[in-house]
Amino acid sequence: VTEVEAVRTRWDPASFKVLWDLAPWDDMFNQRLKFLILHQLDHLNAQAKSSLVDIVDFMWKHRRAFWLTGHWFFIDHRLDDYSAELHADRKKECDTAKKSYKKLLDDKVRDGLPEVVLEEPGIWTFPAKVCSWIWMDKSQLNDQGRPFSLAEQLRIVDKLEPARVQWNSCDSDDQRVAHLSSSLRKKLLPESERRRYPVSTQRP
Repeated sequence: VTEVEAVRTRWDPASFKVLWDLAPWDDMFNQRLKFLILHQLDHLNAQAKSSLVDIVDFMWKHRRAFWLTGHWFFIDHRLDDYSAELHADRKKECDTAKKSYKKLLDDKVRDGLPEVVLEEPGIWTFPAKVCSWIWMDKSQLNDQGRPFSLAEQLRIVDKLEPARVQWNSCDSDDQRVAHLSSSLRKKLLPESERRRYPVSTQRP
């Protein structure tokens, strides 16, 4: 059995529907970093603040596409109608959101939003490529001696790779900016100021 074939056999619509009903993209949005930690809101003009509101609104409306792109699991689209439909819908949803988000950010920067503000961890990034999520084989057991549920696997992978959930699972602000350039990391606001400036004044 090749590795690809092994991964294909792990696609389980019933288990996935349990995870789907949990709507993990809602948790990802609700647990997002809601404050600016590299910039003071006072230094941004009204147009820039309005742009941030629009960006966060887009993140909310398309939160599932961001989550799916960060957790690109294999779907055996030949298995049944549900799998085939999900496979097609996922690609369409994510492609549309990615294209629309790029246009939104380009428009906002052209309208005067400083591009460096887009480096804020509280402003989501659409990955250039999908982030593959390889599900565990059912032979891998948790502490209770049962196969890991997809929800359990999700917690593990998000903790190991915080970029999948837009740095939500980091333990500190220093971790959230560790991937940025040293010049940007030096702009990290003093700790006392990091929860003063909301990314969006309209969507807490």
